Amino acid sequence: MIGKKLLYVYLILLGLLCGCSGKKEKAAAEELLPELRKIEKLTLAEAKVQKVVILKDPEIHFREVHSFSGAVRWAEEKLKPGVRTAVFSFDSSLSAYIDLQKLKPEDVEQDERHKHCTLHLPAIELELLGRDFTMESRYQRVTAYRSPITPEERAKLKNRAYARLQKEVMENSAMRNRITEQAEQKAIAWFTQLLALKGWTASVSFVQPEAQTTEPSQTEKP
Repeated sequence: MIGKKLLYVYLILLGLLCGCSGKKEKAAAEELLPELRKIEKLTLAEAKVQKVVILKDPEIHFREVHSFSGAVRWAEEKLKPGVRTAVFSFDSSLSAYIDLQKLKPEDVEQDERHKHCTLHLPAIELELLGRDFTMESRYQRVTAYRSPITPEERAKLKNRAYARLQKEVMENSAMRNRITEQAEQKAIAWFTQLLALKGWTASVSFVQPEAQTTEPSQTEKP
């Protein structure tokens, strides 16, 4: 998926840079800046993340009881004989991208004499895909008088699992550093090759994350 998007963007910019046939040809950098901004978000790397969650009775905590009926239900579930256990798993993805709308004129420097372009790309940002994942049932056991797992309970478990995954991803610096490095390497290679087709050499660097105002995001799809 990433490769197809990169190829699509690559072909557009290649046509732009190689198709200048006016009386006065514009410099590669001058042409590149507005076109890169149009791309907006360019995903460069992804990491698959798998999570396993377990529901085990009683999955009702007293602090979650806010009414008399809720208290009765909590007491009934505590007293019922039998067990109720379920194991679910889901797959998500952590993507690394650059927001090319953040490019500024000073981020693209050109040396006409030596045909060299210096790019200061926005810092790599990380994004955890939204809560539209599907939880797959790996194991379920309901015995005696226990009630089957309801859609409401499953939805609540799904939200908890996603929140826990967010926390784990944010705390996993090794994974975050690894995917960020992969994205940076791909961006450097990609922009260097792109400008080389126009006869330009390139130096590609990244703005330091602390110099940007946005923090890593988590998307929620409807």
